[in-house]
Amino acid sequence: MASSTRDSRVVNFMTRQEDPKMTAEQFESVLQEIRRKQGTSTPLVQVTTAAATVRGRLVQAEVDRLLRRRNRTSPFGLVALEQPGLVPGPLPLVQIADIPDGGIRELVPQTASSVPF
Repeated sequence: MASSTRDSRVVNFMTRQEDPKMTAEQFESVLQEIRRKQGTSTPLVQVTTAAATVRGRLVQAEVDRLLRRRNRTSPFGLVALEQPGLVPGPLPLVQIADIPDGGIRELVPQTASSVPF
């Protein structure tokens, strides 16, 4: 019995380590679509990594663009999100290499009529 639980933990660990990560090109493609839908260069997004889920307004997205190392499958880049609200909070930074496939999505802005009282 102990052997089977150990084996399942090893398999779970291995599958988590092998999750496909988003490349910089995939990230830019998804981000371009979100920007188009929201009609702004600073859209509201949710970024999910293995460690955390961060929501906010995307204020900066830098992708590795060195010409001599141009690699379309490169996962290197940095995303800066501004937390929504009247007083800006800390600026969370997320590495694109930490974002799994499907780890960035659009947040629909809430209107005053949709906010519960």
